[in-house]
Amino acid sequence: MTKLQDIIQCGKIGNAEIIKHDGILYLLIDGLKWMSDEYYEYISNAEIIERAHGDVLIAGLGLGLILLPMFEDDKVETITVLENNHNVIDLVFPMITQADTHSKLDVIYHDANILPDGEYDTIFLDVQNNESEKKQSDELKEKYRAILKPGGYMSAWLDFYPLKK
Repeated sequence: MTKLQDIIQCGKIGNAEIIKHDGILYLLIDGLKWMSDEYYEYISNAEIIERAHGDVLIAGLGLGLILLPMFEDDKVETITVLENNHNVIDLVFPMITQADTHSKLDVIYHDANILPDGEYDTIFLDVQNNESEKKQSDELKEKYRAILKPGGYMSAWLDFYPLKK
């Protein structure tokens, strides 16, 4: 399987920047750490990667870390990513598609607070690590149940990564 560090390069477009420090990739938004490829990111995303199947919807592109194993997973048919930052799309999408040899990926400029069209077997809401966004994550999960297919699986990043106190 392709490794994230093999395809994601440092660069900057608008308010989105990818840097590498001490061997770790970081996505910065407006100069603030948004995500990385640190070990805890892999651990906190392991369950969604394992349980993903059918038509997958992900809210948040980030560095595309969870996409790589999904590209190679026969249980995953399509992957639709909602991203509300054009700069992140322009920066990450061209690199991450290099690994999408089965053409599963579609990235859409879209606000995750507005339900997209369609129904999905797997939904993953990838939000940040603070109290207000934990509340938003719970509210979004309730809203997104309307487009989760029967027998589907839905989670959010904060379900697997405890809030820091």
